[in-house]
Amino acid sequence: MKNIITYKEYSGIVEFEEKKRELYAKVVGTNVSLTCSGSSADELIAAFQQTIDAYLNECHEKKIEPEHPFKGSFNVRVSPSIHKQASEYALSHKLSLNTLVNQALRFFLQEKKKEENQG
Repeated sequence: MKNIITYKEYSGIVEFEEKKRELYAKVVGTNVSLTCSGSSADELIAAFQQTIDAYLNECHEKKIEPEHPFKGSFNVRVSPSIHKQASEYALSHKLSLNTLVNQALRFFLQEKKKEENQG
């Protein structure tokens, strides 16, 4: 089961609050705090879409650029040993460290997708 909801370019993590019998979604990948809730999947989807649309409309009215999730850059912290090994590998194969990390992530995600499809 996937606990991610998407609308336009925004994604949210879905959680269930058993005591309140309510579904919640929180937008991820931005610094803006956008949340919503619903008592059913259909209600949550509608609330999520309304939340995103309201945010985008508010930005438009205020003439500010909305924050876009997943801009394509992020900081990765690794041990000095992994950093050294990755840098040496990238240099010896005439790659930038960014290209190496991109390739490694792409490979990892492809392998995980294969595993999920098999199981």
